[in-house]
Amino acid sequence: MTISANITGVVVDGNNNPLDGAAVVALQPADSTYISGAVTDQSGRFTLEIPEGIDNLILTTKAIGYDKQDLTAKNGEEVRISLTDNTISLSEVTVRPTITTVSPGKFSFILGDLAKYSPDAFKALEIVPMLSVDTANDKLEIIGKDKTTIYINGKKPIMSSSSVIQMLKTSPPERIKRIEVWVQPGVAYRDEGAILNVVLAPQTGTTGTADITVIHSSDQFSFSESGWIGYERDKWQFSGNIYLGESANDYKSRIEMTTFNPADGSVEMERISDSKNKYRGIYSEADFGVSRDLGHNNSLGVSLMYQHTWKGDSEYTINDIFPATLTRENIAAKEHTPYKIVTANINYDHTLDSLGSRLTGRIIYSHYDMDAETNYTPESMMFDNSYTDGKNSIEGKLSWTKAFSPKGGLTLGFDIFHDRIKRTMNQSETPGATEGYMPLIDDFRQNQTNFDLFAQGQYRFSNLFSLSLGLTGRWYRRDTRQMLNDTRKIFDDFYVMPELSASFNFNSKNQMTLGYYSNVRQPYYANTNPLVFRNSPTQITTGNPYLKAVTTHSVNLSYLLLQKISLGGNMDFMNHLSFRTNIPVEENLTANIPVELGKNRNASVYLSYSDAFFSRRWSVMARTSFTNSHTDSSALYDLFNVNSVDYSTWSIFLRSSVSIGTDRSWNLAASIYYNTPGKKPLSHTPSYTNLCAEVSKRFPFGGRLSLYGENLLNCKRDSWYYCPEYSRHGYDLTNGRKIMLRFSMTFGKYIRMRNNPSRSLLEGR
Repeated sequence: MTISANITGVVVDGNNNPLDGAAVVALQPADSTYISGAVTDQSGRFTLEIPEGIDNLILTTKAIGYDKQDLTAKNGEEVRISLTDNTISLSEVTVRPTITTVSPGKFSFILGDLAKYSPDAFKALEIVPMLSVDTANDKLEIIGKDKTTIYINGKKPIMSSSSVIQMLKTSPPERIKRIEVWVQPGVAYRDEGAILNVVLAPQTGTTGTADITVIHSSDQFSFSESGWIGYERDKWQFSGNIYLGESANDYKSRIEMTTFNPADGSVEMERISDSKNKYRGIYSEADFGVSRDLGHNNSLGVSLMYQHTWKGDSEYTINDIFPATLTRENIAAKEHTPYKIVTANINYDHTLDSLGSRLTGRIIYSHYDMDAETNYTPESMMFDNSYTDGKNSIEGKLSWTKAFSPKGGLTLGFDIFHDRIKRTMNQSETPGATEGYMPLIDDFRQNQTNFDLFAQGQYRFSNLFSLSLGLTGRWYRRDTRQMLNDTRKIFDDFYVMPELSASFNFNSKNQMTLGYYSNVRQPYYANTNPLVFRNSPTQITTGNPYLKAVTTHSVNLSYLLLQKISLGGNMDFMNHLSFRTNIPVEENLTANIPVELGKNRNASVYLSYSDAFFSRRWSVMARTSFTNSHTDSSALYDLFNVNSVDYSTWSIFLRSSVSIGTDRSWNLAASIYYNTPGKKPLSHTPSYTNLCAEVSKRFPFGGRLSLYGENLLNCKRDSWYYCPEYSRHGYDLTNGRKIMLRFSMTFGKYIRMRNNPSRSLLEGR
């Protein structure tokens, strides 16, 4: 079927402000046969594809909170549609997003009228079926994804994720224009993980939150205060967040270890280690951001984050019992580990045209340093030690997106990253220390650089099917040097990483995305530096400078059924996967070192259901997932005498919450999580059950008091480590139950929404 012309136009409200998310449908006048449909963009514009031979049409336009509008139009005509505000109240019905659209790797939701029954925008996100919202702990993630990054209006926000959540808690639910779930964002967003893009209407005023939280259990006590303030007016936006926390933890555990004779399998040594660890810490965090609309569709944002632990002291003792000789060794130490992190961002954004073409740039600088010092008692036969870690990194990214039409566009760009790492270690001798190990003073340096060139094209063939193709070329270089031995190792390579994603829009309630992407992850520098660190009389820790980069090929599927059920799966194929393990190196001495496993395959599927009833008074969510992993550990056969390993785990999550009272001020919630036993290469973990409950009360002055309990069944997480020559069984002896009392205060909540048609809110498509 050929297309002769399109009907284009704009939808506005009674004040001539563009309406985003309005549904426009073209029907034949004779029998109301459906011809075409579209949803308006952020500027209120739409395009309808009309088949050849059809001239006269009826356009039906609907939008949340407005009366339906019908008018006649001709093929090839441009129209302007004005909708009238509708203030009719709604009856008790089931809450679901009323409009769902899909593009390659992305789902878009426009929340229904009943979102207004939520107390704030953060609580309203529970309506979106692909999201997991934890209101007790202020957490937000996309189901089935390991990492979730929050964007605002298609851009990296000027505030941290925790500050974004605080902003949503002070925003009315009506401020949400659209929620976009980017399950596969594309080459321009590599290493961001999945992205949750929250499209918000602008507003004017000052808002803020303040929280006081107390957490208590038999082995933990923490107290924290936090405050957030946000300011929006005209072309300026500001965000400031401060957090201060103090915690105390007492952890007790037991490890039973056995060493076998590899020749005949007889027991050579048995040891029981009782450990006690007391930690006292004071932690602070502050992040500030400001953005300015420069005019002519240009915007600039600057943000700064500072994290500091100025008191991180711990005391630990290890009592070793050797049943064969009935001797006991005691290790006692005090450790001081303060650190600080500084991160600065500069974001630039320029909208090129009404179709969504844009130019974006970003510069990120990060500084990290830590000073660690451990002092052992002379009786412990240990070396005192100290080390410093310093890391400075800078990244620059530029991308250009050209939208040739509402159907397709092209993205080009580059990303360059460089960091410098310095680690200095000093292990001084303690009187009576184990003989044969000399004190060590050494330095380690590492420089690494990434340079990426990427391109991506996207095209919508029809309302049913759209496709996206992307390609990234990466040049990588790593230069490591150990100063004491004057050894240097240089590694460089070039990687090609393709991407593909497709979307299928079967109807308004059933959509699917299918994608493939590849990625390269270099080993963490702590696993590659060769410095030897003696952390007990029977164990040393070191790195492996010969570790290779982990290459991953992933296939993912996301299916949305009836706007209530999410079904998805991921298949990951990884090469050169590594993990840290303990290797016997000589009698009574093991080395904790990362070793390369070889190939690994992970397959996971998940199914979730979420719904709300009785005008959102009662909400439910159920989720289950299954993971199967196959590890080809043939490379470790000579080391551990083990073959390939297959293991599977199941998990089930159920959550329900009820709002009570005419003003919905009381809320009761309960959830339970269950995970089956896990069997990984050389390690085993038992099943785990976590039962949580919460009761909260909202007050008219903006305060909220909540009592939250976690791990109420006190399920403890033990682990087993086994190989033919060496085995270990660890027991968690502490009480994992946690009780949290929290008071939060919201101020400036009822602020004025503003309409600013000159400002273009980006969709990030």
